[in-house]
Amino acid sequence: MGRLVLIFVVLLAGVFAVIVTNVQQKSEALPEMLNKNFKDIGSYALQYAINQVNSGEVIETTSQVFSGDDEFKVLNGTINSIQYTFLVNEGYEIDLGGGDQGGGGGNQNSGYHLEGDLSINPGNSSNNEFTMQTPSGTIDRSFLHSMGASYSYNGEATSIKIKVKAQGRDITINGVDITLSTNTRYTITSQSMTVDLRNSNPNENNTNKAMGRWWIAIIGDNVDIDPLPEGDYPEEEDDDDSYVIDPFVQEVNIIADITMTYNGKDYDHTSEVLMIAGGGAIDFDIGENGGIIVHEDVSATIQCLGEAFADAVVQMSYSLDGGQNFASLWDNMNVQGGESYLIEQIDAESEIALKATWQDTRYYWRSGTEVSNSGNQWVDVYRDGDQAPNYVPYGNQAGAEEFMSPYLSESGEVTLGENDAIFLFELGKGTWDYQDVVMLITFSKETEIVDNGFLDELENMDTSLKIVYWRP
Repeated sequence: MGRLVLIFVVLLAGVFAVIVTNVQQKSEALPEMLNKNFKDIGSYALQYAINQVNSGEVIETTSQVFSGDDEFKVLNGTINSIQYTFLVNEGYEIDLGGGDQGGGGGNQNSGYHLEGDLSINPGNSSNNEFTMQTPSGTIDRSFLHSMGASYSYNGEATSIKIKVKAQGRDITINGVDITLSTNTRYTITSQSMTVDLRNSNPNENNTNKAMGRWWIAIIGDNVDIDPLPEGDYPEEEDDDDSYVIDPFVQEVNIIADITMTYNGKDYDHTSEVLMIAGGGAIDFDIGENGGIIVHEDVSATIQCLGEAFADAVVQMSYSLDGGQNFASLWDNMNVQGGESYLIEQIDAESEIALKATWQDTRYYWRSGTEVSNSGNQWVDVYRDGDQAPNYVPYGNQAGAEEFMSPYLSESGEVTLGENDAIFLFELGKGTWDYQDVVMLITFSKETEIVDNGFLDELENMDTSLKIVYWRP
């Protein structure tokens, strides 16, 4: 009897070990199972961030951190932080040859000479945070935290956004002594400015608690300060009869860090979107056959928004000559959603077509292709303002509307940029759900500024931001 009991215990232990192993394996695979949930939370975070940029709530490189009373819960997860990185052009200086031409829309050089040593008050709000643009990048509150209290910078700067403390707010402008307000955030810009940024009381043993101890010495010529403190400033002579166009945003990269809690365990994930300034509306048409014809030289970014073809794999390719020749996208790798590909040069009057090639993973004799400009019923092409589809997805798969969710209004209208188009492919031809693969194409062109002295040209230029990369 004792031997039988012992055998039973050993067998029971073995069964228990198998169960534990299986549970452990499932636990390790859990994040993959929750991928769709992560993407839902990520899409929400990115849409929130895009709205922050478009509404003007966020206008420069900064970080938003959500914790404590500001905790940002959404769906079954939490948005921890959002990092915004702005790429801004250097501005354009146009020689007008006499100073009396144009004028409309331009700001004449102020000619101020500025000197001072200021104590930085880096508030927590993105509207008050210290930010400085240097030739090597942006220095802000988050950067100083990451570098520690012993960090210093001595060199050139083109823009400084600063709020000062009561002790350390005196400057001279064209030789006039000025005391800055502690309640105002000043923007100081110049193409001829040197700075000395340092910590007045570095604590090597506690380097991350360095905020509030930073000073910056500034010396600059042809400086503009906004708002300009009240004062009777003698103007410096300026022999330069040029005008300067204010810089504008060329690119915004947004990264959202999110956390999802499942069965008491936290899983981390990042989502990313890239927005660029469009160089104006692109002249293109969608033909009756589904082909897209561009009427000017452009570049294009092609993205896979999602793939949901049960028991099959899909590869994508593109054509610039109406479908006569195709080139592979992503080296014939199976698409899964999130891929992005840049075509740098497309000549005017080219006809763009996309081709989906699929292979059944169970019955290998089942395969096929669909081309977007074939004129058949198996590919839908949408532009801004079109009504979104209402297809019912197969099984529990994601629907076409879900893949298109960042580009749909509450009323179901497609809200793409004016230079975008979305393709919905139905490959199986059995379920009619048109989400076997969903593709987005975004056209762009360089923003051109003609050096002709008429600065009001810039005012009419479309520099609105377009989404060119989306990874939820």
